[in-house]
Amino acid sequence: MPEKTLALAHLYQQGGDYILPALLGLIGGIIRIIQKDGPCTWFGRLAALATAAFTGTVFYKLMVAAGVPGGYAAPITTIVGYIGRPLLDILSARICTIAKTVK
Repeated sequence: MPEKTLALAHLYQQGGDYILPALLGLIGGIIRIIQKDGPCTWFGRLAALATAAFTGTVFYKLMVAAGVPGGYAAPITTIVGYIGRPLLDILSARICTIAKTVK
């Protein structure tokens, strides 16, 4: 039993920096699915939650790198998880327009 405890502690040390932001992003994604007319299929819901976790984690890491204190970064991460899918759509459209003008 102690080996499992040590393995879990090691796993937490390795991925602990990503678990909390992903969970905060998931909370925002769950709130969006409950509040809005989200995807109708389970696959669509899982994809929306994965997107929320991803955008929450990325944005949290950017805020920590910018020096934003954790007390401010945590609620912002949840909000980013809430707007994760539209945020990715906006960013991808913006990147495409930039790429077209660079040619």
